[in-house]
Amino acid sequence: MKDYTNKIEKYLRGQMSHEEEARFEQKVKSNALIRFQAGIMTMLIRKIK
Repeated sequence: MKDYTNKIEKYLRGQMSHEEEARFEQKVKSNALIRFQAGIMTMLIRKIK
């Protein structure tokens, strides 16, 4: 299983170019594992704030 933590963090922090963001968003839409990981990370970040 590939870990997408770094890419998710870069996306959430706004550290990706527009092209990288678009590619990542497409990947999230088409890959349930990435979507799940991103959802969990987003919930954790929101809880901490």
